[in-house]
Amino acid sequence: KPLDTLSRLEGDRFGIVLVSEQASDRLAAFADTVKRAVRAPIVVGEKEVFLTDSIGIAVPDTDDKEARTLIQDAEIALAFAKKLGGDRIETFRPALRIMSADLTSLEQDLRGAIDKGELTVLYQPVIRAGDRSVAGFEALLRWNHPRKGSIPPAEFMPIAVRSGLVVQLGMFVLDRAARQLADWRDHLPFGDTLTMSVNLSNRQILRHELLNDVKAILSRTGLPRDVLHLEFSEGLLMESPEFSLQMLMKLKELGAGFAVDEFGMGFSSLSYLQRLPPGTLKVDQNVLRSSGRHRQALLRTIASLAHDLELELVVEGVDRAIDLDEVANLGADYLEGYLFGSPMSADEVRKLMEKAKKAV
Repeated sequence: KPLDTLSRLEGDRFGIVLVSEQASDRLAAFADTVKRAVRAPIVVGEKEVFLTDSIGIAVPDTDDKEARTLIQDAEIALAFAKKLGGDRIETFRPALRIMSADLTSLEQDLRGAIDKGELTVLYQPVIRAGDRSVAGFEALLRWNHPRKGSIPPAEFMPIAVRSGLVVQLGMFVLDRAARQLADWRDHLPFGDTLTMSVNLSNRQILRHELLNDVKAILSRTGLPRDVLHLEFSEGLLMESPEFSLQMLMKLKELGAGFAVDEFGMGFSSLSYLQRLPPGTLKVDQNVLRSSGRHRQALLRTIASLAHDLELELVVEGVDRAIDLDEVANLGADYLEGYLFGSPMSADEVRKLMEKAKKAV
């Protein structure tokens, strides 16, 4: 508005002095409006480019606060938003000064976590919907910090993304999970029927080197085709659709399977979905958890879409018996959730499969 000021600070950093709004809810709404405006696709030639932005907000808590201090507060909030993975809004609070320093320290610790043996891979069971047998596992990374104890992925993965460590961590999980699957297929009861799913970050998928990495891992482990499933988020289809589809085709040629993860939380174009090679569609657990009155309709629509596109359907977040009732009539191929077991160690997986053998 006329009283407000927009300035380019440097590079891709901009500042807004917002005088026309004072209430905190109005400031938050304004920031959200800015985010949506930046998200609008930009047409460059024949392609659409999608942008995201991180926003730091600082509100003067006293009348005599200097402008320079206010800008510094906003920059601290912005830096914190970026360190948490970006594409988010953060409002300054004094604790952020300490938290920002903690995040920097945590990033340094994360860089040495692999060599120090602090990172482990756990395995979440994936269950066949038909007979409730174990079809495979999803590999999940965990960090046991020597001083802070167990640090959840929601806390350290945004730091890994921001620092670029996510590629190194992703390769660690992929290699460890593939080796473990090869061992299970050789030595566990029903092992030759197991599959393994591994989450890949968008940054990994967009690397040309990924093809050579996957080819080398499949060669080392001797895994057969379509048992090592690489998962990528639905949002990647819209972030870089053409490149993503080409990469998936090449990965399929190498012998890897794939799964579209977090489906139902983004805005995938049907024109891209119908070009996907045979694979898996994973319904995000937040769809199952949502309380909207159209939840069941959304679940049925996703299930119908998966079947029409000849994609196998996995429903995530089946943690309670009532969740099982919710998905009973969807025609899901596989189910995943705490109802069937928490993420477990390789030794716990062995005991689970031996127990399954005795039950037959």
